[in-house]
Amino acid sequence: MKLIGKGLFALALCFAVIILVRTFMFSPEQTEVNLSPGIPLDSEVLADHLADAVRIATVSYENTDSIHYHNFALFRQYLQETYPLVFQQLDVETVNTHSLLLMWKGSNSDLPPMVLLAHQDVVPAGNIGWTHPPFDGVVDDTFIWGRGTLDNKSCLIATMEAVSHLLQSGYQPAQTIYLAMGHDEEIGGPDGAVKIVEVLQERGIRPGLVLDEGMAVISNVMPGLDRPVALIGIAEKGYVTVHLTASSDGGHSSMPPENSAIGNLSGALVALKDHPPAAGLNGVAKMMFDSVGPNMSLLYRMIFANTWLFEPLLVKQLEKQPSTNALIRSTVALTTISGGTKENVLPTTASASVNFRIKPGDTVESVIDYVNETLRCTGAEIANVNHEFASDPSKISPVDGDAYQNLQRAIAKIFPDAVIAPGLVIGGTDSRHFEAVSDHIYRFAPLNLDSDDLKRIHGVNERISKNDFANMVRFYVELMGE
Repeated sequence: MKLIGKGLFALALCFAVIILVRTFMFSPEQTEVNLSPGIPLDSEVLADHLADAVRIATVSYENTDSIHYHNFALFRQYLQETYPLVFQQLDVETVNTHSLLLMWKGSNSDLPPMVLLAHQDVVPAGNIGWTHPPFDGVVDDTFIWGRGTLDNKSCLIATMEAVSHLLQSGYQPAQTIYLAMGHDEEIGGPDGAVKIVEVLQERGIRPGLVLDEGMAVISNVMPGLDRPVALIGIAEKGYVTVHLTASSDGGHSSMPPENSAIGNLSGALVALKDHPPAAGLNGVAKMMFDSVGPNMSLLYRMIFANTWLFEPLLVKQLEKQPSTNALIRSTVALTTISGGTKENVLPTTASASVNFRIKPGDTVESVIDYVNETLRCTGAEIANVNHEFASDPSKISPVDGDAYQNLQRAIAKIFPDAVIAPGLVIGGTDSRHFEAVSDHIYRFAPLNLDSDDLKRIHGVNERISKNDFANMVRFYVELMGE
């Protein structure tokens, strides 16, 4: 017994040594930058320009007959009047009536071009709960308020301000820069980004960097990390909605059968909810924590340095929060349900819709296989799959090339306190359409956000501070002016 005890002690000591050595070797990588003096900008003028853009209600609706396209014409007119130098010196092209593609010709045609994406449209707002009406573009002492200040007119106007600033200084980029401004991102981009990509394809243009919205500089959202984290989306999740149905003979509620349409459908939905696709700390999630982990407090640093041992425990913890659960698996969302016409009548059919956001490694096909397997013996089945809006996850863009490193440097100059890490975008952006022309697609908006700000995107009281908006402009100046 003593020998066994000594052996166990030695084994435990060996494990402890391995854990500690790996923990202290798990050190953060430094992005070396020369911090330049702040770019002088008039934050009041910038705020007024963004507020004016907000006042033009370029709202997208699923029912495109409800879209006021006249407002998009007004928005273009506003851009032309506000940034005359940009429209005079760049090649300006209208794509499919409402989208814009601007080309700033570079001095070195051998360099691959850069594409900066931003969309003109916003989601509907309503008026309930807003401190200031969503399209009034109110500017107070600290904030610019209104729909689009975060998603995504701030990026669009900041880009235009940056180009205008550089043009006024006489700057010409070495690489050609395209500004791509779709008009229907909020409804999938079929008439905007898709058509812009077709134009680039026809001309044989292969961008070395495509930058879109998607992630940002986030504060106070990761336990064990007392610094903001600048997440660069190197991939985004796929999307599919599956419609389910269940049937029965129906009848009178006074004599309910053992199995009913609603009962069978409910059992199927519970099965999907309780047995989602498998989670795992791999792929983009692993890359993110490998970058963030070394900057965390000692306990979290030890855990992330030794995922070979702690992964099951870590996955269990990450599953508890919706935001982190979405990073490690394809998610299941029960979104609509229908069945029955009268309180004392058993319906013959019941139906429901289930939406999946698909992580890289899974596919639309694998999700459908998972649903079919889970529905076995439930009495429910797949009625149809909405293939029109279905998409596999994007490819994962590289983190070891010039494009990513240049992006890191620009972020570090404007947000020197931030930890920079790759991340997974759990929503959808226009950038996914650009896979046809580029392997270097990144999703980062230079927005400084905390957990409250995240709720404002597509929510009420969307706003951005004047200082943060000025820093957005500085970011694009740094990125294009390198």
